[in-house]
Amino acid sequence: MKKPFEVRRVETGSYAGVENRMLIGAAQSAPVAVVEMVLPGGARIGPERHPEAETVVPFGPLTLVAGGKAQLLHLGDAVDIAGHVEHELLNAGADPVRILSIATPAWGASG
Repeated sequence: MKKPFEVRRVETGSYAGVENRMLIGAAQSAPVAVVEMVLPGGARIGPERHPEAETVVPFGPLTLVAGGKAQLLHLGDAVDIAGHVEHELLNAGADPVRILSIATPAWGASG
């Protein structure tokens, strides 16, 4: 009989000074990865490029640079970034900004 729920530890880490927590991903055989990140004031992620498509949902002001263009994102926005597109995220403010990043397929799913 399947359990009605299962409690597990969330994988946490740091990338370029940015806190991240893998909420769900390849380790759970999920088709997507959902990562919560906190970018401190002045922090940046990237530039980076990966084969997975990514959706970024910021919970505060955040600048996305992709395809040679910069776009200021706000609470309530979501942006879809195609796989293999070089991009970076910048927190130009002083306050930390929380982000959800959803990758398809899940990071690590192919190996």
